[in-house]
Amino acid sequence: MYVIDTDALLTISALVPSEEINLLLEELVPLVEQGEVCFPDLVISELRRLAHGESVALWIRSVAGSRKCKSVAYSYTIQVLAAADSLLDEAGEEESSQVAVAAMALHLGNSQNEAVKVVTEDRRPLPTRSCLAEACKELGLVEMTALDFIRQAGLQSFLPGES
Repeated sequence: MYVIDTDALLTISALVPSEEINLLLEELVPLVEQGEVCFPDLVISELRRLAHGESVALWIRSVAGSRKCKSVAYSYTIQVLAAADSLLDEAGEEESSQVAVAAMALHLGNSQNEAVKVVTEDRRPLPTRSCLAEACKELGLVEMTALDFIRQAGLQSFLPGES
């Protein structure tokens, strides 16, 4: 099971050639429908703002209703902030999805009998907050890159030079 963030989805659309991205995204639809891939609502909002009109933004809106997990109890957000409070960007004008992604991963990890992996490219701290990859370590969550996710999902044939 994977919880994927905005940065990872943007990276996936950059890694995969434009003529292949819609095919890769189509392959992800059943994973979303089966509950293997999840994302919080804030990821949808961020993609709408950051990638308006692009394939990944259109895809996420089209599969949003098919998610098995759409939101989590606020207690998981409190757990995230208690363990990794530097992840919250208090100076940010927009609410960021990193805390919501970590909260969803904690929730799914507690409610499922399988490992939950956070797919993120948020790997460098910013002046106003830490990064999601570091927060995952503090929370005991497994994190991985978008490239690793593509390979683990068996979609490497969409990457240039891989089959």
